[in-house]
Amino acid sequence: MAKTIGRDRKRGRVMEARAFSNLMTRKRRFKVKTNSGTEDAWEENRRKRRNKQERKRRNNR
Repeated sequence: MAKTIGRDRKRGRVMEARAFSNLMTRKRRFKVKTNSGTEDAWEENRRKRRNKQERKRRNNR
């Protein structure tokens, strides 16, 4: 398969290149440009992540 490049630090394992790039894009998506560094940005990130999870769950039915 693909060459293993990235390391998922939380799980401590080497991943496939595709999985790693997916992880990176996911991380990038949750960075909020508006009022960054404030508690609001943190809350907004959390809300976005929750909404995305909800959407996934609804679509899986």
